[in-house]
Amino acid sequence: MANNKSPIGKKSNGQMMGQFGGQILSGLFILALIVALYSALVDRQTSTDTISLSEVAQGIIAGQISSIEVQGDEIEVRYANEEVKKSKKEAEAGLSETLANYGVTPEQLARVKIEIAGETGFAFWLLNILPIAIP
Repeated sequence: MANNKSPIGKKSNGQMMGQFGGQILSGLFILALIVALYSALVDRQTSTDTISLSEVAQGIIAGQISSIEVQGDEIEVRYANEEVKKSKKEAEAGLSETLANYGVTPEQLARVKIEIAGETGFAFWLLNILPIAIP
């Protein structure tokens, strides 16, 4: 007589494929979660207006800008009326050199408080480690 029962611990092909499919779905879900988190951190857009560097230079020359905060290539410009706008600086040149090319004199630039902010915190580390860790 033949024993039709399968040995204990042995899984059929259907069970193995079901587990494999579940692992794939779990992996895709985790990947989607990581992508959503990355997008939320990178694409944090505020309601501030974006202006060109020439407009920043014109504002400095006119005495309308009270402070500038530089973080990487991004510039946050605060006007005397407390309005805040954003701009991008050239990566190849310093901000003062770029503004001098637009006609801003050192005396005009000296009236503006300029702060250089370094990137720190969780978002900084996550954005630097994530591209390496994901693969």
